[in-house]
Amino acid sequence: MYGYGVAIAYLEASGERVDTKFELWRELIYDIRGLRLDSYGIAERLRSWRQA
Repeated sequence: MYGYGVAIAYLEASGERVDTKFELWRELIYDIRGLRLDSYGIAERLRSWRQA
């Protein structure tokens, strides 16, 4: 939960708006823990959540 909060705060402070539904973050966390994503994959996933 702490990492989730920090990530949202950082993205918003950087001027990025992302979909902050917890389910999306939970899936991201599971993929990171399962070693299915590297840093490039994480960045791509976050970029795909951008809102206008």
